[in-house]
Amino acid sequence: MRAKSVLSLMLSGILVISAMLQGCKPGKPFQVRQIPLEDFFRNPEKSRYQISPDGKYFSFMAPYQKRMNIFVNEIGKDSAVRLTSETDRDIAT
Repeated sequence: MRAKSVLSLMLSGILVISAMLQGCKPGKPFQVRQIPLEDFFRNPEKSRYQISPDGKYFSFMAPYQKRMNIFVNEIGKDSAVRLTSETDRDIAT
């Protein structure tokens, strides 16, 4: 019984590998898109979301004059209010 399960497992593995290899076409180079180095170090548009205890507001960090600051937005509204205006350094997380 054990030999049958090992054989079955091996056949399943071979089928999976052959299915994966069918998608690979020889002679067609794999294209890699280069990402600029600046993209790894730039500030995200918004990050560090938190919801208020009463559930009416959410806060997040976003850039203001290239520095991360804290913003608050009422749930359901489009405009956010900036709480901090730090321009020398990012607000610590």
